[in-house]
Amino acid sequence: MKDLVSETQDPLAPPVGYLESNNGLSIITDAGDEQFLCSPVRVIAVGSFQKKTGWGRLVEVTDPNGSIHRTSIPNKASPSEVAATLQNIGLRLNTAVKSAKTKLHILISNWEVRSDYHFLNTLGWCDGDFDTFAVTPSKIIGSKPAFHVGSAVQENSIGTTGSLDSWKSNVSSACIGNPMLMLAVSVALTGPFVRLLGMNSFVVHLRGSSSSGKTTALCAASSVWSSPKAIKTWRTTANALESIAASANDMFLALDEIGEVSGADAFDAAYMLGNGIGKQRSRSQGGLQDAAMWNLSCLSTGEISLGEKIAEAGKIIKSGQEVRFIDVEADGRPFGIFDVLHETDSGAELSAKIKQGASQNYGTAGRKLIQLLTKLNSVQRGKILKLFGSYANDMVSSAPNTLGGPEERVARTLALIATAGEVSTFWKITGWQKGDAFRAAVVVFENWLKNRQMPIVEACTELTRYLKPRMHKLGHLKVGTPIADSIGFIDDDFLYLSKEVLPQVFEDNRLASIILLLSDQGVLIRQGAHMAVKMPRSVPGRERHYKISRKKLSEFSELDSTT
Repeated sequence: MKDLVSETQDPLAPPVGYLESNNGLSIITDAGDEQFLCSPVRVIAVGSFQKKTGWGRLVEVTDPNGSIHRTSIPNKASPSEVAATLQNIGLRLNTAVKSAKTKLHILISNWEVRSDYHFLNTLGWCDGDFDTFAVTPSKIIGSKPAFHVGSAVQENSIGTTGSLDSWKSNVSSACIGNPMLMLAVSVALTGPFVRLLGMNSFVVHLRGSSSSGKTTALCAASSVWSSPKAIKTWRTTANALESIAASANDMFLALDEIGEVSGADAFDAAYMLGNGIGKQRSRSQGGLQDAAMWNLSCLSTGEISLGEKIAEAGKIIKSGQEVRFIDVEADGRPFGIFDVLHETDSGAELSAKIKQGASQNYGTAGRKLIQLLTKLNSVQRGKILKLFGSYANDMVSSAPNTLGGPEERVARTLALIATAGEVSTFWKITGWQKGDAFRAAVVVFENWLKNRQMPIVEACTELTRYLKPRMHKLGHLKVGTPIADSIGFIDDDFLYLSKEVLPQVFEDNRLASIILLLSDQGVLIRQGAHMAVKMPRSVPGRERHYKISRKKLSEFSELDSTT
């Protein structure tokens, strides 16, 4: 039972009127006789949840086979509820005793104890002290006495198999020289750092062709915490995904094959996973249930991107989704997802070797990481935060051009992933060399940035090509008087294009996404919620126009400037 909760002092004797023996508890009758009440039961501690609510008692029961079970009994529980809960885990209650349930309730309620426990109803960090962590309901690591109430996750695939050294030899070592694989494992290591460093949950999506090694990367990442059998599929609804995400709180979620989810659910899931909170729902008896909440890192795979998937539902990807759901081209390396084959003859052979290693060695790396994180003091945590800040600055400065807000957010997320990988390497969890995880994150960021900028380059080039022969149709803004066949206005820094221009440049099915893309990249300057700005009083009618940055348009266009 040491894995279930931290050890505590022996409880005090039962309250007056009850006698304890090896066979269980008896009551003292009015005549002074002993009457058997129930099989062995003890109150171990009192406890409450993080906000000092939901007070109750931690009770230990010995079942008929001699096995010991622990459960929490809320202070507000009725005699019938107390009896039902304890009988469910093996208590034998002598119902021949008059008011047996009431006497059992009095026994549990009045038993004096010395210990105060933290009750948990989620996995992950116990509280903001970051010194105690629930890996599973029955595996709590750290300095605080704690007990997990309920069963948020099935534990049959969340245990450990093999040793950390064996995991490093058979799984982690394959990441060396393979930045995509190293990033995948680093994503899995990042879960506990998300809340620790004040960041938001995120998804890294590995997109590539079939048999490129995406699922292999998912297996390697999953083995940090659990068996690859614990990998979830995207074939679910957004509502079901809430409970799945909550069960991975402060840890790692692996989701395979985005093609199996509906476009509408993918659209909702991209926001939900990154926001870290599910929907609030009504209780049957009135009021609202507490919404499911989580902080996590997630690795997803698929042959298509999030944008392509949600387009099936007639929607377009939004900037907020892109920065929460980082789309990474995973099959552009020399051997699918791999750069080097580590003495195997093919990517398929290396994949098989990694999958076998992951199935035989899992769970040890994550638990070792938690053991070390829970021992840190505030000064040491501050050093990790400083390291993260340094990596974030380096990631941003590595970009060839000035980054906009969305790109900076992705850079910070990849810096977070690099921090987790580097700290784990420093603690000899991965077997990698110093700097490996950061360099892998930089490679992925550069590729992501290049792929993200390809559409903006194409859009700006297309717009420039349209405008070059029509620059004479732009009146000067200072004058404010439209010229014949005007397409808008111009000043030293901006083009003001009439709302009829962009539909002439881009097809209807692309127009909305192109306008959003231009806005995200700082080419199109919005006015509050409006994509088009209201013109100054010098322009008759003051109709809204698209305000285009001449500098940004020139930076992204492959053609010469429009000036």
